Amino acid sequence: MTRRSVRWPTDSIVIGDIPDVGEAHHPYSDPGCLLQVAAADSAAYETLYTSKLCALPGVPSVRSQMIVRTVGDGSALPIASK
Repeated sequence: MTRRSVRWPTDSIVIGDIPDVGEAHHPYSDPGCLLQVAAADSAAYETLYTSKLCALPGVPSVRSQMIVRTVGDGSALPIASK
């Protein structure tokens, strides 16, 4: 995995050291970062959440949501070319 960093308001967090992180996004609506992670099961996710994500320096809080199922993958966006 390439070494990537996420720019937080006060810090730069390197997420390349966490191989479970697949994608990182900085949304407009929230002054934080949205990470897409993968874990083998809920126990593995709990370990990732408590020992790595909550332990990131400069991160004041972590919220978590689990996906029940994917209803669309977004692979074909209707964007017209100019």
